[in-house]
Amino acid sequence: MHAFICLRSIFVFLLLIGSVGPFSLYGAPDTLYVDGSTSAQTQNGQSWQTPYKGLHTALSNARSGQHVWVKKGAYRPANANGLATQTATFELPNGVKLYGGFAGNERTLDAREKGAKTLLTGDIGTPITTLGKMNDKGYHDNCYHVLTIPSSVTSGVVDGFIIEAGYARTSAPHNSGAGVLALGSAQLQDLVIRYNQSEAAAGVLLSAGMLINAHLHDNKADHGGGIALSGGTIVNALLHDNLAGMKGGGIYLTEGKLINATLHANSADTGGGIYIAPKASANAMVANTVLYLNTAAGAGKGWEIYNEVTAGTGIQLSHVLLKEGDKSIEGAKSHVVRKEQVINANNQSPFVSMDPKDDNYLLPHGSSALVDAGKSAHLPDDITQDLGYQKRIQDASIDIGTYEVKKILLGTPTPRNLRVYPNPVSHTLHFESNTYSIRSATLFSLSGAVVRHVSTRALNVSALAPGGYILAIYHGDEVVRHLILKQ
Repeated sequence: MHAFICLRSIFVFLLLIGSVGPFSLYGAPDTLYVDGSTSAQTQNGQSWQTPYKGLHTALSNARSGQHVWVKKGAYRPANANGLATQTATFELPNGVKLYGGFAGNERTLDAREKGAKTLLTGDIGTPITTLGKMNDKGYHDNCYHVLTIPSSVTSGVVDGFIIEAGYARTSAPHNSGAGVLALGSAQLQDLVIRYNQSEAAAGVLLSAGMLINAHLHDNKADHGGGIALSGGTIVNALLHDNLAGMKGGGIYLTEGKLINATLHANSADTGGGIYIAPKASANAMVANTVLYLNTAAGAGKGWEIYNEVTAGTGIQLSHVLLKEGDKSIEGAKSHVVRKEQVINANNQSPFVSMDPKDDNYLLPHGSSALVDAGKSAHLPDDITQDLGYQKRIQDASIDIGTYEVKKILLGTPTPRNLRVYPNPVSHTLHFESNTYSIRSATLFSLSGAVVRHVSTRALNVSALAPGGYILAIYHGDEVVRHLILKQ
């Protein structure tokens, strides 16, 4: 009898423990929830109804194998006491998968809106009035590193975030990786990394792991304005308008692989697009990548690529398109670079648009030299989409750069619950559905060239010539096409 009472008391005690924290009788839950706007009386991270208010709290409680889901909003690093200090950072625990971009009512990861992101900002002190690489005001009291992947991490995921306003300009180790300091091996994907400043690697210092489907712009450093790549692999990265006062406007490269990247309008004194360091590893590779109209301080400084390897076999360039081909590779020992299929763009733009404000920015057009010009074997097996969530390999060969050209195949019917009107159209074309989650649309000429691309549900065609066009509407991972007549 006494034994029964004792066991019953222990059972009740365990239930009580499980009711007041993130622990339960059945072990750790699969997911912790974060909502920075919550006013819930109970904040134990167990549901969207009782979420943690601070992301730092969730990360400190998360254990290997768990997910952390973060509602859209702005989050700032804090230390263990909840104080926002310059050394505070969002530190990924080993084995944890961190996802952003939630509306706050999802029950499955797939229910999250594709492309939605949560903001992680290092702006903890005096507010920055104007974000950008040419502005220093308000940065000096920011966090040194917004996101950190410690060297002890062997697995983990960070997915669906904007990372901005880190400031790493002090003594080591707080002088590099202002946006992301990735020393351990995690999978970083679907990220926008912008407006960070440091002595080196303003956007990302990548020493291990993978950076996939990332957009880096307006970061500033002395070396490696966008990225310092010293290990790991980068796939489907778009880098533009990053600045290095000295070397590597887009990327400072010593080790690792850069695959299917697009670099445009980055600038540096030396190596506007990519600077290859003197001790760069022979295992380093740049493949299926386009560098176009990056800038350096002057002649011989390497507008697209500057190679400073002085001994050994050098890095490999494979299926790379440069504005002027081999002439775009400069440096004292440029012959050391091993080249396989370096393509000369012959000053013919491979893009629909080079205006960052345009929806068609850096998308390849139908007759672009990028189309089917890559080597598919370079793409890791588990990468199936490009930066625009399209199928990554659509024909016999992969396209060079971040995006696959948008292919049009006639004959795909428009579903009855997808409405496109008016058609014929003279001014604005509308498309809507009560069933499909429309994320973007592209208008093509009948020859397959991109004419317009929008992320809204309306398309102004008033300036187009009369005639027939193909409208491709992208919803989820699918696309439907509709023949449009412009009056």
